[in-house]
Amino acid sequence: RLQQGLAAFLREGGNLREAEEHLRVLHAELIAALGEEHYITLSCRHELAVTLQKSGKAEEGIELFMNCLHNRSRELGENHSDTLDSLRNLASCLGSRMPMDHESWSRARATHME
Repeated sequence: RLQQGLAAFLREGGNLREAEEHLRVLHAELIAALGEEHYITLSCRHELAVTLQKSGKAEEGIELFMNCLHNRSRELGENHSDTLDSLRNLASCLGSRMPMDHESWSRARATHME
């Protein structure tokens, strides 16, 4: 969590490239140590998605937000605050990428319902 905090600090300070690099390394380490669906791994993946969104890499951020939403829904429940945070950030990322069309909305909703 401390390393995620450092990455968030870098990101919020405008150092997006360094934050992204840090989170990518940390994410890979967490997958190896804890697995793809562990809540700490999912938290790191979510932070990486936020960083990607802020870096203008919306497509990659959307994929990570969708993955987080799906796994958090299954592991934590649909009404858990982390799940809802993923849903909110996915909607924000989709909305910032372009006006929300029916296909994008349907895709986000289907991911949440899985």
